[in-house]
Amino acid sequence: MSQAEVVVSTQHGHSRPAERGMGRIEIVQPNRDSQTALRSQGLEVSGHPEGHGFPCMTHPPRSTRGVARETILTLAVALAVAGCKTPRQPRTTDLPLPIVDVDHPAPALDASNAPARALGTDRWTRAYTNDALAPDALRAVLEEAATLSDDSAALTLGRRARIDGLDAVLGSLPPQRLEAFLRGLASRPLGTQVLPPLWRTRWSQDPPSIALAMILGKNDVTLDVETASQATAMLLDGNLDHQIAGARSIQNQNVPTPSVTALLAIHPVAFPLAIRALAQRGATPIPLWLQLIPAIATRVQSNPRSWSGAWLSLMDAVPSTDPTVRQAVLGLEPIVTQVELQPIGVLAAYRCALAIRLDRYDQGQRTEACATGTNAWRSLAGIAERARPPMSPGLMAQQLRSVLLRSNADVRIAEEVARAAVYLPPATASSLIAQLAEARDPGILAALLEGMLEHPAHARAMPSAALDRLLQSPFTLPEVTSLEARIHATALLRTLGRPLAASASQVRALQLAARPDAATPLQDSVVMQRAAGGTWVLETTAGTIRIALRADTAPEALAFIRSSTEDGVYRHTTFHRVVPGFVAQGGDPRGDGYGGTSRIIPTEVSGGRFERGAVRIALAGPDTGGTQFFITLTDSPHLDARYPYIGRVVTGMNVADRLMTGDEIVNAGIVSESEPLEP
Repeated sequence: MSQAEVVVSTQHGHSRPAERGMGRIEIVQPNRDSQTALRSQGLEVSGHPEGHGFPCMTHPPRSTRGVARETILTLAVALAVAGCKTPRQPRTTDLPLPIVDVDHPAPALDASNAPARALGTDRWTRAYTNDALAPDALRAVLEEAATLSDDSAALTLGRRARIDGLDAVLGSLPPQRLEAFLRGLASRPLGTQVLPPLWRTRWSQDPPSIALAMILGKNDVTLDVETASQATAMLLDGNLDHQIAGARSIQNQNVPTPSVTALLAIHPVAFPLAIRALAQRGATPIPLWLQLIPAIATRVQSNPRSWSGAWLSLMDAVPSTDPTVRQAVLGLEPIVTQVELQPIGVLAAYRCALAIRLDRYDQGQRTEACATGTNAWRSLAGIAERARPPMSPGLMAQQLRSVLLRSNADVRIAEEVARAAVYLPPATASSLIAQLAEARDPGILAALLEGMLEHPAHARAMPSAALDRLLQSPFTLPEVTSLEARIHATALLRTLGRPLAASASQVRALQLAARPDAATPLQDSVVMQRAAGGTWVLETTAGTIRIALRADTAPEALAFIRSSTEDGVYRHTTFHRVVPGFVAQGGDPRGDGYGGTSRIIPTEVSGGRFERGAVRIALAGPDTGGTQFFITLTDSPHLDARYPYIGRVVTGMNVADRLMTGDEIVNAGIVSESEPLEP
């Protein structure tokens, strides 16, 4: 039996293109059996002597008619022979794949189900992670930054250049690429840094760099008095982009604490950003909180759609352990509770979100009755969401078991129980987790596995046989609907140091759990026609939103959105996740964030910036997109090139700002500018 640990490359190497669009596998010292098996799959086998730069490589196909890259990946795992070594220049995914029996190859995936990405996405996928670039790769990307006509290289440098080498990068970066570089850098912690002169100049320019504001806010960057004062000056500016930049930067300790007057003048979209920044900064004077609390509560009463999100954000941010703050919030309960909101699902979602927070303040029982009728599930899910420390483990466990017993098999409730269970001590949670682990729903499994990935002590405490069943359970469900659960299961296997089975489905999940660097070019005229632009009109319970679609940035995703819209999939779906000052996400037929995928959609990332009004496909990992989408409420540069970009809101951004959890899409259609939307 020949065995090997395989290193998979996701870049085409120096070898000549494979003929007839077939993929190519290269192995060290291939034996006769492996050559025969590979050739039977239509693949070319090529061995390299020791000392060759890339002794064991797997190349994805160069043609859309070639063998699926997942097929090649699977064959590489199943058929490689001893002697494979890590490439000297690991430019791509370096996966600790399992040792497998090459005499019993795993089945290949169906090539018709393999995702293929849009042309040009390969350059942008390099910025998908923050993994440090190797020196040779860094030099190559630096050269590209000076020659490419797009920002992909500069964004990659911001994400992946070593922190201790940023000065060298800045010294060779073209000035027109500075903003893209800062947008990449905004997703990373820098530690204590002195603000470079080039950045200081950019801070004084208009429009302000929201990416630089995030960098200043998230890091202990030393600022001079003039630079620091500009942050609070932006809050008083009537321009929303300026306010967003100012709000993101005030987390920096060198920025003066804004006055109550400045904070109350902020747009309701930017206000949650400022409040979260102050909370993360800490040491905000109690009198400031005490003045903000009644002022925002009054605004909620008069305009709940615009200010309810700000109020909930304020409740999360204030120091609730302070008795005067707690008393001030609880005293305003009648004002913020008795508001008029339509439809009833929005009101139920708001009242339950409010009840959960109020109950945490005084250990009350409001959540039990926060919603009734068809929305009663929100009360039960809210009880599970409320069950967090410092609540005693015994009381948490009692409430979670009661909720699960009363859930009537509603997966939305069970998912919330699964998210809460991992906050219990492993011994206390064991029976509850064992019950959840037997679920046959991909959403429940995904929620449980994701929680156990963050709290692996629960996995280690499970009996070995039960843990094996849980980790394999997603792979017994349909692949498309269980992709998220499979990714979490595979990541948990790696965290626990357990071997991975040599199955095609698990190999695919392992590849997806890493990153989508293996972009296979696609230029399909049928797909491009289906992905033609137009205006996506969403008639919601908050108003109408019109989105100008981009056909060139993510044609596969856009074609799926178009066909789903034509099939009526979006009608009466809800916005199940709204984060004030960040995103409004909807389009899931399940209504819980774990649905919306009927086939594997490739992750086509591009240079469309994550600015206010941008519309993207929601993901749970590479190649997990579907009908779910989100509208960006404020510029969030740390997420550039991590989600497929499909368009931008052209009218109705004020409606998007007012969206709340529970709002519905009443109707959806894609029309030309001259066409009305059919009822």
